[in-house]
Amino acid sequence: MLVEDGRDDDATNQLLSQGAVDLLRQIGARRLGVGWGHLIGQLVTWLEENPQPSSTVTDIFPLVGNASIPARNYQSNENVRLMAQQLGAAPPLSLSPALPESLEEKQLLCSTEVYRQIQDQWFRWTPPWSTSELPLQPRLCSLVRYGSLLQQQHTCGRLLVYYFNEAGTVIQSDQDFAIQIPLELLKQCLISWASAPPTPVRKPCGAPCGPGSSPTSQPGRSWSSPCWANK
Repeated sequence: MLVEDGRDDDATNQLLSQGAVDLLRQIGARRLGVGWGHLIGQLVTWLEENPQPSSTVTDIFPLVGNASIPARNYQSNENVRLMAQQLGAAPPLSLSPALPESLEEKQLLCSTEVYRQIQDQWFRWTPPWSTSELPLQPRLCSLVRYGSLLQQQHTCGRLLVYYFNEAGTVIQSDQDFAIQIPLELLKQCLISWASAPPTPVRKPCGAPCGPGSSPTSQPGRSWSSPCWANK
C-alpha cells in the first residue's frame, strides 16, 4: 500500500499508521507480531488517538524484547501491550530483554516458561507480516556481538536486531546473544512496515519487504504495510 506524503514527517507517519491499520482490517489479520523502531512508536501513538476495538486482531506478541534505550520506540513489551489494548486483542506475554549481558544469560532467559510460550507463538505464527524498520542506529551492542564483522561485510541495514549487507545477506556471529524471533522464521516474512528508503535496498533474509522490494522509490509516496500478521 502506498500513501501520499503528508505536510511533514509527523503527518506522513500518521498516514502510514492509518494505512497499516486499514490494511490489517482488509485482510482480516488475526495474529500480529511486533518489532520496534520509530514508526512502531508512531503507530502506537496513532492507535491511542484512534482506538480500533472492533479490529480483527485477536493476538499480539513481541518479536524482540525491550532494548536498554529509554526511548519508547524500543520498549517492545509496552508497545505490544498498548497495541493489544487499542485493537481489542488478548493481553500479550512479555519477552525478556533483547540484549542480555552474555550468551550464558541468554541461555538462562531462554529456558524460562514465558520464553517458551512466546517461542510457541512464533512457531505457530506463519506466514507472518511484521512491524519493524530498517535503521542502522542504535548500534545495540553490535561491537560486543559482532566484533569487526559488520565493517568487514559492509553492513547497510538492520531488521529487528539482525544486520544485513547490500546483498541482503544476514550477518551472523557465534557471539550474538540477542533474544528475538529465530532467523528461519523471520525468513518467511511477507511484508515489513516502514517508510520507503531514499535508495534501493535489497531484501534482507531473502524475504520480500515493503521498502526496497522495488528497484526504485516513487517520489511523493511512502510505503505503508502492516505489522507482521496472519489470518
